[in-house]
Amino acid sequence: SMPLISPLTQYGTAFVDSLRRRCVRTTTQTGVYIDSFPANSYYQLHRLNFLHGQNLDFSIAGGYAAALVIEGSFVVSGINQCRHEIHQGQPLLLPFAANPFKMIANSDQSAMVLVIPDSAVLNY
Repeated sequence: SMPLISPLTQYGTAFVDSLRRRCVRTTTQTGVYIDSFPANSYYQLHRLNFLHGQNLDFSIAGGYAAALVIEGSFVVSGINQCRHEIHQGQPLLLPFAANPFKMIANSDQSAMVLVIPDSAVLNY
């Protein structure tokens, strides 16, 4: 059956805000701040926010990550030390076998989103 809706009460900014998941913000030792959103049944999302020159060493326990650069650019390297530069709008797959990773921000402000399986853990 279809869920009951009430169009007279389910509208507006306050209603939309009540549906949004709230993130938990943490700041790393290097000053990068990470907004972590609650996992659903399939995945969890982390937004990584950098200033120019900031770096982050991290690994993903129990999975991989799909990433998208949403602002600025980064240099990323994995266990093989091969460095790749990625820019705004570019996707990136971070396989489990390439753990650990290092990200360095190349722009004044850089940000990316990481999507990892719901059972995986982002370590930094």
